[in-house]
Amino acid sequence: MRRTCEWGDFIELRLDCLEEIPNNLSESIQHLPRPAILTLRPAEQGGHRKLTLEERQRFWSTAPRGESI
Repeated sequence: MRRTCEWGDFIELRLDCLEEIPNNLSESIQHLPRPAILTLRPAEQGGHRKLTLEERQRFWSTAPRGESI
């Protein structure tokens, strides 16, 4: 994530591309020098994990919250 900050104004972290979502995700993105956008795309939208709508909703209900613009 830190290397990406060298090239862009913000980071999109595709959580569906990770095998596991890190437990310290909130802490990791808090210390980035750029804003971060977290996405968890379903397979029908190009996501790389087969998650049900309920699984994705459960994740977002407990996902880290940051400041919004």
